[in-house]
Amino acid sequence: MTLLLLRHASAGDRAAWRGDDRERRLDPRGRRQAAALASTVAAAWPVTAVLSSPYRRCIETVEPLAAGFGLAVDGVADLVEGAGAEGCLGYAASAGSGALVLCTHGDVIIEVLAELVRLGVIGEADAARHQKAGLWELDAARGHIERAAYHPAPRG
Repeated sequence: MTLLLLRHASAGDRAAWRGDDRERRLDPRGRRQAAALASTVAAAWPVTAVLSSPYRRCIETVEPLAAGFGLAVDGVADLVEGAGAEGCLGYAASAGSGALVLCTHGDVIIEVLAELVRLGVIGEADAARHQKAGLWELDAARGHIERAAYHPAPRG
């Protein structure tokens, strides 16, 4: 199973947003990044499911990708801000072939990467790679992440 762990695309300045942060939308750059991500992923992986934090900016990041595969985006609590790494890494036990897309937030990505460093899957320097719209390709077998590779955000 391949997990494609991605951080949501650009959604403007959090401090400038007025209103419920869960409703913050992608900005123009983020919409371009989302479209580019859809093309990048479609060219490289056979996606079988798309899971996302239910926050609007995450859903908007993966909607073009999901549509390209004829899939729905499923909002899940395991991927919300503050959810930690455990729920996210739990998807490594998913059975099946193809790729499972997981769209989440920077804090969750940082915790996942810290756990991958602890497990010896990636090095300390790699753990700093978590830009918006960046993608971690995580190869899982027997319920564990065995390999991880970072793919920088597409130009937006």
